[in-house]
Amino acid sequence: MSDSELRSLIAERNALGRELAEFRSKVCLELGIVRRQEVRRQGEESGSHRLITLSLPPDQEILGLIRRLCELMEPSAEESESSCGRGHVIADVKDLSGNSP
Repeated sequence: MSDSELRSLIAERNALGRELAEFRSKVCLELGIVRRQEVRRQGEESGSHRLITLSLPPDQEILGLIRRLCELMEPSAEESESSCGRGHVIADVKDLSGNSP
């Protein structure tokens, strides 16, 4: 493998990693599970030297919330007999992370 081919593969891998990170961020924003943390510099009292960091939960937590959403969207036997579906179930789902909207 030539040097240019190796550089090309590394660039492609890095681009895929960025795409995956962006996708995870968007999923977490939609689910309302992005974590905010305020950090102050040591010895600073004024609010002008604060840093807000955003972090994403681990993949297992993201997948768990998606599974829960899927379970909540599945119509019960009674609902599936009386209606065609899932439209009204979605309206009952609030914030799956347990936070109030």
